[in-house]
Amino acid sequence: MILEGASKYDLIEQYSKLTLSDIVQANYASIGALTRSQGKEQVRKVMAVLVSDLNTSFGGDMSKDEIIEAVYEIQNGISSNLSLEDLFLICSQLKRSHTYKLKVPIILKAVEQHLEERTQLIMQNNYNAHLSTKHNEDRKSMQNVVNDNAFNAFQSQYFNEQHKK
Repeated sequence: MILEGASKYDLIEQYSKLTLSDIVQANYASIGALTRSQGKEQVRKVMAVLVSDLNTSFGGDMSKDEIIEAVYEIQNGISSNLSLEDLFLICSQLKRSHTYKLKVPIILKAVEQHLEERTQLIMQNNYNAHLSTKHNEDRKSMQNVVNDNAFNAFQSQYFNEQHKK
């Protein structure tokens, strides 16, 4: 939807309830992947629209060059692992923050913090998945032990009955 050129109101309507968990679970394409499939300029334009909208919310503190600088920093750094939906969420959170003057370092700091939170959430999800798999494996091995014990008890009883005959 973001790449199709939807208006900012369409984006707000579609993504206003978006959370970090939703983004991670949906596994949206990263900015790096979109750059490879759609081209650098197309992705930069979309990112610039998101950052420009953020800038407008702060009264237009940033110049066009600063907006482009922020876009280049995000697209070409480690932040390219984020999705456009991540960037939308970051911009939404900045709009609600106690920030009074928007500048490139504030945006980059918010992106860095978001990336850290995203990484922590993914690591926690992976750890939880590992534990649930491990728990299921332990449960299966315990079931095998219980089945083996039941079989051994039955076998022992059967041989004792056969021996008595």
